[in-house]
Amino acid sequence: MRSGILTASVLAALLVLGGCQKEEKNTPPPQPASQQPAAPQSGEGLVRQTNQAAPAQVAINSIQSKPYADGQTVHLSKARVVGQILTIEFTFEPKRKPSGDYEYGRSYDTEAANLAYIDDASAQKVGVLQDEGGKYMLSPQNSSGDKLHVSGRSYPETATLKFPAPPAATQSISIDLPGIGSFDGVPITR
Repeated sequence: MRSGILTASVLAALLVLGGCQKEEKNTPPPQPASQQPAAPQSGEGLVRQTNQAAPAQVAINSIQSKPYADGQTVHLSKARVVGQILTIEFTFEPKRKPSGDYEYGRSYDTEAANLAYIDDASAQKVGVLQDEGGKYMLSPQNSSGDKLHVSGRSYPETATLKFPAPPAATQSISIDLPGIGSFDGVPITR
């Protein structure tokens, strides 16, 4: 009886160890028969053909959008209060090529001092926050930290601006991006 238990234990251990030594292969999930490639005929096509994947589509959350230079689009994607800070995000989306890839976009620069929102409830203008060193709280920025600088890459870029939060009674704001346009009646999330 004891030797039977010992033998069963040894066999179980060998099965576990044998299973651990198998290499995992990165095999794609099975495709329906209609999507599987046809078998090669007499040596033709023995080199594996891969389908080129379409360029990745970036899902852009947009509250409001404005056209920008050369077919680009600027999306206001966030206006959210956390604590005493209002964070506003813009996504600069370049124009697409016929292939679906993004083209290189035009860069965008504006003085940080020109960026402000207007509290729709009180009509008060509020500028970008500055840290203790006087550096504006925005990104991306130029090396001196006094301008918002979006470089115009061949993919969507996000610009983030930090402001003092409006009072809790304020439900919406308006913000103007110089050279792009005004985003009016933007709802604030808290």
